[in-house]
Amino acid sequence: MSAAEQSPGKNRNTQTYLFLLTACLTALLINTVASWFFYSRWEEVEEQFSKLVKQQTETSLQLDQTESELRMVYPELLILRDPDYSIITLKSAENSPKASSRIYWNSYTRKTYLDPLSMGEPDSGKYYRVWGKVNQQWMAVGDIQSELDDDQLIYLGNVASASQWLISEESVGDSTITTPRKILQSGQ
Repeated sequence: MSAAEQSPGKNRNTQTYLFLLTACLTALLINTVASWFFYSRWEEVEEQFSKLVKQQTETSLQLDQTESELRMVYPELLILRDPDYSIITLKSAENSPKASSRIYWNSYTRKTYLDPLSMGEPDSGKYYRVWGKVNQQWMAVGDIQSELDDDQLIYLGNVASASQWLISEESVGDSTITTPRKILQSGQ
């Protein structure tokens, strides 16, 4: 065969190879662009997912904390709403509005609680003592030697009856006290 006869077939084969090579390069380019596009979208979605998981974790922790606080407050709420409890408001004995508290006393169960409201911490070397007046004599109901939490009721014990209540400040180590010394608050 002559060179002129082989030329049209060779030219056609070359065009076919060029066409296939162009198609492969185009497919490679499209595949690369698509891979980059989907990879960048994947990173965005993964980042959003991480944010959602973090937000869900924070919300779950807040819910657990709220449930825990509710479990602590619920029994106190029952006491506050119980009509069997008498509420005795104690006012400052110094005629100043700086300190006040409440006694919750149930005449049936005899349970007695103190709500410190706005009582400050006792002076250094001192503690608070709650007293109830029974048959014209003061009876120590309970001592408060730990830090006060204005948001919690303090269980004082069982008291059969009392006509008057007060809170005094006493010196640490004085266990023989039978009458209140420095009266801070009183009420009936």
